[in-house]
Amino acid sequence: DLVFGAYFSKERAQMNVFSEAFYEIEISLVSPKSHGLVSYSKLEDLSKYNIGVIRGFVNSEEFDKADFLKKRVTDSSILNIKKLVNKRIDMMVTAKGIFNYEYSKQFGTKSREDFVFLKPNLAGQKLYLMGPKSRDRSAMLIKVFNEGLKKLKADRTYQRILESGGFSSGRPDGIRQHTPE
Repeated sequence: DLVFGAYFSKERAQMNVFSEAFYEIEISLVSPKSHGLVSYSKLEDLSKYNIGVIRGFVNSEEFDKADFLKKRVTDSSILNIKKLVNKRIDMMVTAKGIFNYEYSKQFGTKSREDFVFLKPNLAGQKLYLMGPKSRDRSAMLIKVFNEGLKKLKADRTYQRILESGGFSSGRPDGIRQHTPE
């Protein structure tokens, strides 16, 4: 009925309804430390690298429109991580938490330190529930979700859930305050 953890885009909003944002993640480029990269000034600086991206994901408007980048499309974070480890791509776009979780699951935590998240982040993406406008039920389910989320936030249950999973953003609503890097 609904997609959990969807990013908002104008294109998606034409065909879908969205809940209130329930969390925000940092979207970054991760690269092996052996490349010697820790930061970049502009996307053009990355034009010589093969960058793993996931089919259908919204990353940042600027990155997604950057047709001068060598983007290598795959269907999952796990596939991109394997390509990164096997040197088939130079870097990948990912949410920091997802990379850390999926990498640890596949390879353990020992060699995780061999990778660096480049600065600046590509974006902070808010996460939503998303459902098709073509289904009458979607709007009702989104409404029920929003009402329940509001109650969970009001009594701090939501914050406790985030903290218990190691996902606290430091704010009770899970939405980060952006500050310039």
